[in-house]
Amino acid sequence: MQRRFALLGAIALTLIGCITTPAVVSYKGVPVNAISLVSISCSDPYVLAQDCSEWTGATLRVKLNDSTFKVAGTADGRIILAMTERTGATQYQAEQAGDAVEATAASLGAKTLKLEALAFGGAVLGYILHFDKDVYTTLKKSAVED
Repeated sequence: MQRRFALLGAIALTLIGCITTPAVVSYKGVPVNAISLVSISCSDPYVLAQDCSEWTGATLRVKLNDSTFKVAGTADGRIILAMTERTGATQYQAEQAGDAVEATAASLGAKTLKLEALAFGGAVLGYILHFDKDVYTTLKKSAVED
């Protein structure tokens, strides 16, 4: 059985019934596709080979633009999961993480190819960003201790 990022999320689903994650959410007023927290793992829908935990999702803490958040990435560094680092964070905080990753990508001349939201019910917990080149290697240089 494939493990999911948030064991508590799965338990909550069992306890409170079916929580619907919308197929589309807003990112700074622009609609983006959403992936449900309970349907994602380190190997599905993307193989997040760097800094990913089946239980908690992204594990590498980085600090960019005065924001601290967690990231995970594919082996080639082109797909990045950026998540808020605490429970109860707002969508605005998730957007700040996405913005910081996009700013890093822009500084490398990388183009954003696709952006998806990671959501649970109506709450956006992070974003999955797709780039045309490795951005993750540069993000790792901004790692901070727990």
